[in-house]
Amino acid sequence: MASLIDFLGLPHKVTIMGINLPTFELIVTLSLFLRMVSVGVSPFFLVVSIYFVQLDYILMFTVIMTGLWLGGAGPVMVFGLYSRFGNSVGAFGSLIFGSGLAAAGLFLQRNWAEAVYPWLESNGWHEPLGFALVASSRPFHPYIVWEMNAVKFPINSYELYFMAMFSGILAYVVGSFLTQRTPYNLDRLLHRGIYDVAQENKAPLKWSVRNAVSKLIGITPEYTRGDKVIAWSVFGYAIVYQFGLSFIGVLIWNLISPWPDEWWSTYFFITSLGVISTFSGSSSEASSTCARSSATSPPAPMTLSTTAGSRAMSPSWTKRNSKRGQATNRTTDTDFFARMVKLRDCNSGTSFQKSAKNCS
Repeated sequence: MASLIDFLGLPHKVTIMGINLPTFELIVTLSLFLRMVSVGVSPFFLVVSIYFVQLDYILMFTVIMTGLWLGGAGPVMVFGLYSRFGNSVGAFGSLIFGSGLAAAGLFLQRNWAEAVYPWLESNGWHEPLGFALVASSRPFHPYIVWEMNAVKFPINSYELYFMAMFSGILAYVVGSFLTQRTPYNLDRLLHRGIYDVAQENKAPLKWSVRNAVSKLIGITPEYTRGDKVIAWSVFGYAIVYQFGLSFIGVLIWNLISPWPDEWWSTYFFITSLGVISTFSGSSSEASSTCARSSATSPPAPMTLSTTAGSRAMSPSWTKRNSKRGQATNRTTDTDFFARMVKLRDCNSGTSFQKSAKNCS
């Protein structure tokens, strides 16, 4: 374990609230805590599903639950990986304002008729709040209409989802910028530059008209033909079809000539069931075909030697690297692979103490 801590560049002791804790004990404690949280998810869902009563459409319920998760976790995942200004203050702000707004909206939806509206009416606040809701939604008529209602909360789940995402992003950006000390080193996080321990020496790709879309999708020279097919398929389905045709196209159409109500049921049937079922069936058939071809073809000559830490490269691997025109540094690659094999051996065993002893 000590060798793993040294390899990752972590200190042997960490100071938390003025208390010095060994990094080894802290990792064990956090690991135990994460396991307990993972186990606690099951009884939580069991108890909530027993006492939770469905009051809204199932689609609206899934949307508000998505807002409860992505309102806080979405900005943390995106900005935590791809920004230099993100920090823990922004992350907690995103959780509080993003997920908190979605949780507050879920509470108001479920308790509006029996508790919230009677309390507003008893204090004489229902009329001023109704005027404020109407004035706020008037610029967006007829797409957003907020009117005071004694039975149902005026703001639906889709609108709460949007507000939760907007609040989470705003809280993350503002909180991080106000408390940022030094920009984070993204090269260390993404193993670039001096932190490229594998020393792949990838030459930067120049932008051009031909590869602009490929670079935006994330296609690199390491992609095989099958990888490119998968990447282009995901891009075509998510961006071209779902966002471009199903959302932007339908939005422009309705701005010019609004659809009648009966058209929307057909629209959701096609986009939610027909197309997804077709793609799911095609993906399953492609997966089974690949599985059958893999079962009938001999395995690639890829072997691992834990003694010398060497790698027998398959012809396809060598061919891909020769296509890129990059010389493979076998010595550096072997040393790096030997270190990774050693780390794997260090993590195996019955206890952390035994692993640390073997790695010393």
